[in-house]
Amino acid sequence: MGVKQAEMVKSRLSRFTLDEVRHRHCFLERRGLYQTPDKKGQTTIINPKLDSVLSVDQDTFLAHVAMASSEEYDVFKRLMAREWQEEELRRGSIEADGDDDGGGG
Repeated sequence: MGVKQAEMVKSRLSRFTLDEVRHRHCFLERRGLYQTPDKKGQTTIINPKLDSVLSVDQDTFLAHVAMASSEEYDVFKRLMAREWQEEELRRGSIEADGDDDGGGG
């Protein structure tokens, strides 16, 4: 996410589940409202502060940060759950394929 440690502490990041953080972050990113900074910490847009992304209730987040409806966010979360599930299945099959090679080489 390109966020500094002090900002993480200020927003009390640790009180949120990883899924909650991923949902809000990915939602903003896919809507073009968040851009991961490059190695020099630069972006072409002004990213919202972590505090405004996480330290507000869902309605406030959607209305003032994401500028989206709750229906859009609900659909997004269902699609993300499907993506994550498919990713886990792919990783599982890749690991299984790697185990089947007998370690020869």
